[in-house]
Amino acid sequence: MRTVDAIKVMSGWDRQGMYLFDTNALALILRETGDKLRATIKSLMADGIIRRVARGLYVYLLSRDVGANTIYDITLKLRQGRYVCESFESAGA
Repeated sequence: MRTVDAIKVMSGWDRQGMYLFDTNALALILRETGDKLRATIKSLMADGIIRRVARGLYVYLLSRDVGANTIYDITLKLRQGRYVCESFESAGA
């Protein structure tokens, strides 16, 4: 997918409050699979549109929601369905 088209799609999801994407979510919203999806992800990372924050988890860097709570949102996404406790030391880092 072209970078411009991917930005349009991801911006639409960002307006709905979704700026963290796992690989499955990217496959659904970009409508790609396999090598084509991997190439698109690699291209978006090279262009500074997304950043890999964990294995299979990406943050949309052009999002209006990226900020102080991003690390907490990443933690929630990684530990879905579990209670999350963040220490003051981790929050201050």
